[in-house]
Amino acid sequence: MREKIHNNQKGITLLALVITIIVLLILAGVSIMGGLGSSGILSRASEAVTKYNEAAEIESNMDESFLGIPGEILAILPNGTKLDITVDTLKDYIGQNVTNFQTGEAPKQEITIGTKLITVASTYRLYYIDYEGKYGEKGTVYLKADEVKEQVATGNNSTYNEETNKLKAFNPSLFKDGVTPPNFNNNGMKKAMWLLDTEIWANVVQDETLKNLINFVVGAPSVELFMDSYNTYYGLTGDEPEILKNSKKRTAASLRTKLFYSYPCVENNTTGYYVGPADNSATGYGKYTGAHTVQADLQNGNLYFPTTTDATSDLSYYLASPSAQNADKAMRVIVNSNDGSGGFVSYDNKTAGFCPIVSLKTGFELKLEEQNAGN
Repeated sequence: MREKIHNNQKGITLLALVITIIVLLILAGVSIMGGLGSSGILSRASEAVTKYNEAAEIESNMDESFLGIPGEILAILPNGTKLDITVDTLKDYIGQNVTNFQTGEAPKQEITIGTKLITVASTYRLYYIDYEGKYGEKGTVYLKADEVKEQVATGNNSTYNEETNKLKAFNPSLFKDGVTPPNFNNNGMKKAMWLLDTEIWANVVQDETLKNLINFVVGAPSVELFMDSYNTYYGLTGDEPEILKNSKKRTAASLRTKLFYSYPCVENNTTGYYVGPADNSATGYGKYTGAHTVQADLQNGNLYFPTTTDATSDLSYYLASPSAQNADKAMRVIVNSNDGSGGFVSYDNKTAGFCPIVSLKTGFELKLEEQNAGN
């Protein structure tokens, strides 16, 4: 009896072994087919390596100043030419009309901002591309509305909302590490906050299609954004402002010089920006430049300085930055009606125009139309 049981156990063990071997052979065959097939593991791994190498080659060959992703079209010229705008070529396209971004019937529209009914241009031009990420996300494109001649009083915000206000983003020098920013209760800061409130300026863009293409709208450029755009367009360089003596007028293109801002300011002034070049200043900086120390751009469609045809009055528009002159003043850019030169001055209860700034989302195709190159 024991011998019979023992023989049965040997038979079962041998059968189990045979079945196990057969199962393993089947699994091995499936694995081999899965690895060698056109959609198998080995094929997929090889494909992934190829794509990785291609991407690495594209990245290694890509210019560091390239904006966007490979294959993305950033600008289309009137003749149909498609191009990518880089750090080196940006100056060639600043000031050109963006023909596929218009907020209303040309040339201007009336909108309600807070409690004010104001007039702003409905046409926009390329103003700056922030390759460094100074004002927000790297590669952000900023458009500036054209000039309008309506001069009205600005508003002010009594409170600051970091979620909806671009005061810190557009005036980074005021809030950099190690410096004391101006008091938010200063009237100069309140004016800047009002101009940089994205909620109240959202009315500028009412078309739903355009709304989906923008990050935000504000009521004016800051002094830093203005000067970065100006200096880039004209290719101006230098480490410190020129020292101007005896109210030297900047009425010739050959006298154009780099613009500068400074904060914190000399004399321990923490109310706002110093600017330069300034009249009769030992440092080149002052609380304002006056209305004749900067070469204006009257032939460039007045991208930076307003047009004036009235010899008895000066035209200006607001900048969204507080002034060092005193706690109540913010800044504006002005053209002197006598000689057409421009400068930066402070304002308290003065009137000026509005030139809104639009921040575009990545991927917007700019259709550009060239302006007169100017002086």
